[in-house]
Amino acid sequence: SMQANNMLGKEIQIDWDELKNKIENLYTTWTVVSIDLQTIGVSSEELNNFSKTMDRIAIAIKNEDKNSTISSVVDLYSFLPAFIDVFDKQSKEKDVLDTKYKLLTCYKYADLENWVELDNSVEELKMSFSNIINKKEEFSGREVNIRSGEVILNEIDNSVEVKDKDIFFIKYKNFIQELNIILSI
Repeated sequence: SMQANNMLGKEIQIDWDELKNKIENLYTTWTVVSIDLQTIGVSSEELNNFSKTMDRIAIAIKNEDKNSTISSVVDLYSFLPAFIDVFDKQSKEKDVLDTKYKLLTCYKYADLENWVELDNSVEELKMSFSNIINKKEEFSGREVNIRSGEVILNEIDNSVEVKDKDIFFIKYKNFIQELNIILSI
């Protein structure tokens, strides 16, 4: 059966127990991942900073602090494009991950209803997504998704003007879906 999955006016309930399990699982795999990242040339300092950020997320989740959790997750996600850059400076995946990072930053400011910072972050998001647009030929078969992403990105810009986070979240959800398809090459 089909069910409506609306977001307007709906307060999102956070499953803190699930998040606690996920952060514990991340700690379990982090040792092996960090060794692999060090092998490809990621500095010990960057890996240590990533680990410290994981600790901040774990504390925020343990305290069930939504704003600190979101902020720390955004900080943690910022490492991913940098890690890929060490491995392959021309990676198209880096451009998509960087765009996702910028989109998560927008999410953080929308959730806080900080419209000035959201506006600034949307500008950074546009610049990041332009890297994907400029490399359309590298995303063969995903041109429609890139075009859809452009349209949604313009709509995200409009949501800043109306200053409504529910409207932003709808567009966020649609944009992240397009980015996931673009990255699934």
